[in-house]
Amino acid sequence: MALPDGSFNGTMSAWVRYETDMSTLSVTLRFDDLPELGLYNVSAIVDFKDAGLPAYAAVGFSGATGDFIERHQILSWSFESTLTSLAVVNKTGSAVEFVVM
Repeated sequence: MALPDGSFNGTMSAWVRYETDMSTLSVTLRFDDLPELGLYNVSAIVDFKDAGLPAYAAVGFSGATGDFIERHQILSWSFESTLTSLAVVNKTGSAVEFVVM
């Protein structure tokens, strides 16, 4: 995905989704202050199990601009996955979560 060249001052929105059954990671970007640029979409086949990722993992962000210095602020975020989990109650009454892969 090639974003337009130039300096962008303003807010961008990003959506990240992982489709477990298809092993597809998709990202959609939108420049909120420049709606005329439309949406930018990228997706890739990523099998987290084959990559050795544990059942529970952290999700985060990283940003870079090459030789330039910028400030990146994440105002809010969410991660969506189709991976199902089952919560059961153990003998002590506390919830135990199982991830079905």
